Amino acid sequence: MDGSGIKEIVTLIYAENSIKYILNGHAFARALRAHVQIHAALAHSVLSMINCTEDEKELMTSLQEKIGNANISSDLNDPSYAAILQKFNDKLQELSADENPTNKLWVQYFQMVTLIKRFIEAVRCTSWDDYLKCIIQMLSIFHAARHNLYAKCAHLYVQEMLQLNVDEHLQYISHFSVRRTDKFYCAIFSDQAIETSLMKVFKDPGRGLTHGRGTTEADTAKWILSMPVFLDIFQSCQDYCKVAVFGTSEQHKSDMHDDGGVTRVKRDNADFNKINAWLNDNSPFRTTNQLVSLGTGVIGDNKVNCFKAFEVGTEAVQRVFGHKISDIKVGRKYRVQPLSIMTSKIKINDKDVPIDPTLLFQRMCLVKKDDVELKNFFQYELAPYPLSIFDENGMRKNVKSDFYDTFTTCGKTFTCKYFLCYRWRVFTS
Repeated sequence: MDGSGIKEIVTLIYAENSIKYILNGHAFARALRAHVQIHAALAHSVLSMINCTEDEKELMTSLQEKIGNANISSDLNDPSYAAILQKFNDKLQELSADENPTNKLWVQYFQMVTLIKRFIEAVRCTSWDDYLKCIIQMLSIFHAARHNLYAKCAHLYVQEMLQLNVDEHLQYISHFSVRRTDKFYCAIFSDQAIETSLMKVFKDPGRGLTHGRGTTEADTAKWILSMPVFLDIFQSCQDYCKVAVFGTSEQHKSDMHDDGGVTRVKRDNADFNKINAWLNDNSPFRTTNQLVSLGTGVIGDNKVNCFKAFEVGTEAVQRVFGHKISDIKVGRKYRVQPLSIMTSKIKINDKDVPIDPTLLFQRMCLVKKDDVELKNFFQYELAPYPLSIFDENGMRKNVKSDFYDTFTTCGKTFTCKYFLCYRWRVFTS
């Protein structure tokens, strides 16, 4: 999705300096929230293109009012809801036609975010079969994005999980995620359970070992041997006394999830309205046979195939069948090319490679031994455009007040009347 306009959308709800960490996944919580917000706005756009009956509109309105306040499981089994869902899927299928690459790209993105949400749901609800299905569907995405290590590990993991014996399989079905409470939708991975229980106390200021004090081998050994035993006692004391050591607000003391608080819901609604308004002005679903960036208007050529990520990834998955994990090598032709190569690419061995010129320059400054070596670096093509004039969004926007420094000061002192007469003579001469 690099260069497709998703960066401009995320900029609407997050600070610009944090965007790169959100898009590369380092800020996981923010990235997940941003993608879910865009997912909802895209669903709203698709739904507005569907002709629904009055009864179907009333059903969706009632469902919207019940969400968060009542159980809607029975309503989801209503035949009318199934009809609406079928219309929605048919519309997505219509928009994802090959002759409309821009539409297909954003429908593909919608399906990827849907896959992420299903994966989280499978873990939260301890659904083993859905969990494995999601990982299998992710294989093509890993290959298309050329995350080779993720792809190899996922192949090996799925293969081993499908070959479990009966006893181990029964254990994995109900215990592959950890539930510390009996609340619905609360299961997490085992490593997350360790991080939020044992390691949370370990890193807590005042009581842990990593803040405000030195750590010796004796302290570490004492903590490792005693804390797993005292953790349950520690938690029981909190429950009995009805106190929360790691959170003092009512939100932390209650059973409500952080994302379900009044403040978070209010902010989510405001951000949704911002994204929805932007998509109304820059619609991703347009009648054109070209791949167009929503943010910059750049048109992709025949080398850009990011809208075919599933097809390219599926072909790469099929080629690795029957090979050993150590022998798997994915060629560059099975990596999709994003729209960003139209504005940020250089040629390496007669192949277009997308780069970040600023990041490349920073790394050169770090690895150079002396200025002579840095000078040798500049013998090669390092940027697709002059960085002093342009950035990835176009011409740089400098500070307007800096333009004043280019004027030379005048040594004469003018009165107002004389100054106006002087300006008039200059103008008429």
